[in-house]
Amino acid sequence: MPDSAIPADWMAKAQADLRSARVLRSASPPLLEQAIYLAAQAAEKMLKALLIKYGVPYRSFRHDVPAVLTEACAIEPSLSAFDLRLANFNAYNVETRYPISSPLTITEAEVDEAISTVQDLNAAISALL
Repeated sequence: MPDSAIPADWMAKAQADLRSARVLRSASPPLLEQAIYLAAQAAEKMLKALLIKYGVPYRSFRHDVPAVLTEACAIEPSLSAFDLRLANFNAYNVETRYPISSPLTITEAEVDEAISTVQDLNAAISALL
């Protein structure tokens, strides 16, 4: 269970996840499921960093990117610009990590878009911290 109440700690982990996603995307052949999973993890941690800054206890967090975004938007409404861009990130957190009967097919374009979204989210949240 994470125990840091320091937003910078969460951002450091998020940025490492984002960097890892980029590395996995550029591998030959690209590791698309792993890259998109780490992009989703990075987004979740970035949003949680903002919530921590405003006193939301980490113990109340869920692994639900759209729900965490909704909480963050209550603090910073400008983040609602990410509503559509983060809408599918929950699928990347679960369906790419475990064997399931109908697995997602992740494309290079989806990974590129996810990484781009997280890069934009990183800039937005970094400016707020």
